Amino acid sequence: MRFKLPYHVHNMSIVLAVTVCITTASGWFIGRSDDFGSRPLAIIWGSDPQMYDPHNTSHPTAQSIFRHACEPLFYEDFTGELRGLLAEDPIEYASDGQSVTIRLRPDIRFHDGALLNAQAVKSSFEWLQRQGVSPLLNDLRSVRINAHTDQQTVTFHLPSPDYEFVRLVLTNSYAAIVSSLTQTSTAPGFVACTGTYQFVPEQYQPNRSLTLARVKNYHTPPHYLPTNMLHTFHSYTFS
Repeated sequence: MRFKLPYHVHNMSIVLAVTVCITTASGWFIGRSDDFGSRPLAIIWGSDPQMYDPHNTSHPTAQSIFRHACEPLFYEDFTGELRGLLAEDPIEYASDGQSVTIRLRPDIRFHDGALLNAQAVKSSFEWLQRQGVSPLLNDLRSVRINAHTDQQTVTFHLPSPDYEFVRLVLTNSYAAIVSSLTQTSTAPGFVACTGTYQFVPEQYQPNRSLTLARVKNYHTPPHYLPTNMLHTFHSYTFS
């Protein structure tokens, strides 16, 4: 007599198998796996970027790590629609396409306790422009940022019309907003961002491992589910 799995169990098995395949193909390896939600996992990467300021590096491994610790102003949802992450959803383009105005979500703080406001956004982008290392540098060349006096509104003045500026630049993990209190050109350049995890500098071992700590009371935006909240990836080990 053959035993036949219930339909829903069969489907769950397929989903699990596909998930395992995707995980294997993604380029990282889980070095230590304990029960879900308990002790952290270790993810092994090929090399240590040695710089953890998203505005001061173009290292691809660093970008993957920034997705857990740092956040840009906007993101694209699963349907490709632009939504606010640190900013509110509405985006206002000038009629000539040469400026774009956004409004920040209120009461968001960086990991160092500093308040996210318009001046912090302006400082963050100007820091990126000064460093001259980011792959976004050309996209931000000659862009001027204006922090409005209400400290909730920011206008980007563009050198030419660009209605894709938000999608191409302001959703990029290299355009994450960082606290001005932690801006430094000295490696490893740990910055305070606003993501679901934060850097733990005292546990960093160059060329060996990097530790991220889960942030309590994360400011989850409406309709947003960070993919890194589905896992407990706290430790990166460099091979």
